[in-house]
Amino acid sequence: MENHVDTGTHTDARITFAVAAVEAGARSMGIPATEMYRRLCDVGLMSSLVFGCYDVMHTLSVRCVADDLAEALTRWEAKQRKEQ
Repeated sequence: MENHVDTGTHTDARITFAVAAVEAGARSMGIPATEMYRRLCDVGLMSSLVFGCYDVMHTLSVRCVADDLAEALTRWEAKQRKEQ
């Protein structure tokens, strides 16, 4: 028997998670979700953390994801400023 993965559903789940994660992170930081998304993209965290670690991240609580995103964003932006 062959295993078939419904990539459409899997992609939809990842996108739904990403939207919820960005919104939760933005609430945690007290900023608009659009700003959170832009800043996450600017430092590469949308691809490396939100989508790249989806398999682990989507099992965590919303609060944990929000806290992780806020902390990672703060650290990555500080590192980026230091390197400039």
